[in-house]
This record gives sequence, structure tokens and C-alpha cells, in this order.
Amino acid sequence: MARRDSRRKPQPTLTRSAVPTPGGRSSGRNAAGDRELVTLQRRILLRWFRAGGRRAFPWRRKVGSYQYFVAEMLLQRTRAESVVPVFDRLIRQAPNLSSLARLPRRTLARGLFELGLPKRADRLRESARLLMKHHGGRVPRSAAQLRQLPGVGPYTSDAIAVFAWNQPIALLDWTTQRVVTRLVGHPASARPVADLASRRVVKLLRGRSDPRIFNWALIDLAATYCQPRPKCLECPLLDVCRTGRDLTRKRE
Repeated sequence: MARRDSRRKPQPTLTRSAVPTPGGRSSGRNAAGDRELVTLQRRILLRWFRAGGRRAFPWRRKVGSYQYFVAEMLLQRTRAESVVPVFDRLIRQAPNLSSLARLPRRTLARGLFELGLPKRADRLRESARLLMKHHGGRVPRSAAQLRQLPGVGPYTSDAIAVFAWNQPIALLDWTTQRVVTRLVGHPASARPVADLASRRVVKLLRGRSDPRIFNWALIDLAATYCQPRPKCLECPLLDVCRTGRDLTRKRE
């Protein structure tokens, strides 16, 4: 694999003091460096995403809150690529919440069978019925309200709120937690749902950027480069990532 061009503009030095510590406070001396680094990480991430890093999925087109709701329910513990044909077929069968709520149970179960998780169809259908009954056929903006639906846990409720309504939530799952902990060079402190430290780093990294675009970018970086076996030398954030820089030093 070709090495990166060493002649490009040098990036801020990633010393321990310059890396944002999850949940930690920066001293006055290091705060400016932290802000510069985080701003640069955000800029590179979003530039990569907008320049072609973005993965194309049907629920990322200009769609409504219903389509985002369906997508996140189908994406639970399931690879996005496997969800695409099922999502397209289901949206044709049930283009809105009302038609989903009326869809025969057997029809829905048969349509979702290839994704596994047998209870998913029942939960999706019941959620649609509850949304019709208690929310006027609309997907709630509140993650807390979404968590009242069958099969909707903390991550799914947050994801629906972010992608359907662009709510400024620090979205964190196993994949994005992996990105964040590698960026700052600190191990995860807990499972994603309880990892408040990494969640604070995500919030800091997002800044004032568009929540939907930022979270898609972080998810796609995890899927493309920051995999369980990372492709650090190909990653656009190599020069501003603690783990990536440590790797390149070892290779020098």
C-alpha cells in the first residue's frame, strides 16, 4: 500500500495534552489546541463525506420522517446493505404510517423474514398502530416519546430523532464509539448506551454542524475505514487521529 505524501501541510501535534480526553477538562494552556484539533477533525470528516465518502441508501434521499422511522427499525442489528431491498419493497407496500398499520401481520412478517429477528415485524406494526392512535399518524420529535414504542431502545430512538428531525443528539453505537475512542486514543469506558464520556466527545466533535450530515459521516467513516480491523493508512483522518498517528510512528 502506498504511503501518504509526507510533504503536505503539517497538522496540529497530537500530544497527550492535545487530545480531547473523554469527559475531561482542558487546562487554559491546552484548550485552544483542543479546539483547533477538534475543528480540524470535523472539517476533514465532513469534507471527505461531501466529496464522495457518503454511502448511497434509499432512506438518505429527500424522504419524510416515516421513511427514516422505518429504516431505523429495519437497521437494528442488521447490515445496511441487507436492508436496502427490504426497505424499498416495504415502502412500496406501505408508503405511510396508516398503510403500515393496516398491513396484514403475515404479509409484513413475510416481507421482513430475510432480515431475521422474528419479532421485528410485530413490533414495527404495533409501533405504527400506536403512532396512529396516540400521535395523529406522525413520528414524534422527542427521543423520550419514541422510546415508548415497542422495540425502540435508546439508540434507535436517538437515531430516529436525529435523522427524521435533525435533533442535535450525540448518536453513539458500537461503530461510532470505535471511531471516537480511536480518535482520542482512550479505551471505551462503557457500553455505548452508558458511555457518557464518548458521547461528550461526539457532541464536542459535532460542534454546530448539521446533526444529520455529521452523524452519517461518522457512521460511514466507521463502515469504510474505522472497522474492527482498521484501514488507518487509507483513512482521511489519519493525521488528526491519535491511534492512526501512533500506528504510523511504529511503521517509521
